[in-house]
Amino acid sequence: MLAIIVLHSASYGLRAYYFSTTWDTLNIITSLATCAVPLFFMISGAMLLSDRKTDNIGYMLKKRLPKLIFPLLFWSLACIARDFYYIKKNLHVFDPGQLWDTIISILASPAAVHLWFMYALIPLYIAAPFIRRIADSDKLIKYLLTIWVLACLFKTAYIAAPEQLKPLFNISILNKLNYIDGFLGYFVLGYYLHEHSFKVKNRITLPLILLMIAIIACGTAYATYKSGEYSEIFKSYTSIWVIALSTLIYIAAIQAEQLPSKLQTIINKLSPLSLGIYMSGNFFLGIMRQEGMTFDTAKGFVLCNIYTFALCFVCITLLKNIKPLCYIATGNRYKNIFKKQRSV
Repeated sequence: MLAIIVLHSASYGLRAYYFSTTWDTLNIITSLATCAVPLFFMISGAMLLSDRKTDNIGYMLKKRLPKLIFPLLFWSLACIARDFYYIKKNLHVFDPGQLWDTIISILASPAAVHLWFMYALIPLYIAAPFIRRIADSDKLIKYLLTIWVLACLFKTAYIAAPEQLKPLFNISILNKLNYIDGFLGYFVLGYYLHEHSFKVKNRITLPLILLMIAIIACGTAYATYKSGEYSEIFKSYTSIWVIALSTLIYIAAIQAEQLPSKLQTIINKLSPLSLGIYMSGNFFLGIMRQEGMTFDTAKGFVLCNIYTFALCFVCITLLKNIKPLCYIATGNRYKNIFKKQRSV
């Protein structure tokens, strides 16, 4: 959740201050943070595919899908309202027809760049009852993961290979497997790692994580220098380096010992807010940038993350405590805390 905010906050600096100290720092930070979206998919897969309720199609359609669809609609409309407000404010133009077309376009594409995640996650929820059938077979799940890793490996090799060698890695059959080599792989991988115990010592895991970050950061610098503009090909979610980094961090988290009670309390309080904070982060960031807050220094970047998280936290906490808005804005059911305290 926090890494997503970091990625959005860093996006401006990575495209504006090429090969400065600021750019190098942001590049390294985002090389680690780029695993945030894969981890979201992996956690979703672990939770969904390990739950027998997922077999119930009616339960999926009635109970789980609305928890994604309503917040998507709410924050899509919020982002559209924000954008049209600033168009009217800055350009003194308001076109009701364009507004209607933009609202209707939500059915086909995200209203804001960060909302693409929901357009990838919702189809996985719809397909989850089928995917669970595959997950029940250890042989099938290994087969699917092998195909996925193989396809991503060839894509990564194709990107990194010299021009004369690229045809060796441009395999049509693997390219046609785009329905597997996207986020379905992370979805299933999260479940597989959740169900199987992998013991990897920290003295091995940590150096490998640092190595993956170094490869992604150096690769990004090289690709950016070569293309003349910021390149994310090494930070692509189907890059074998990002897959390796996400897997290592996921395994390290599974193996983590019992957290201190105070930290566990903080995590338990923040967890229900994660989807809402993800959906609202770029909304507030867009407002701050429209108001001239570009955060073009290291201190500014830190402040940007603090401000964004604080605004998201306050906003989502308030929405969670407003009964008519709680479910449609956060995907959480409204709970009357005070009523429970009185009954106790």
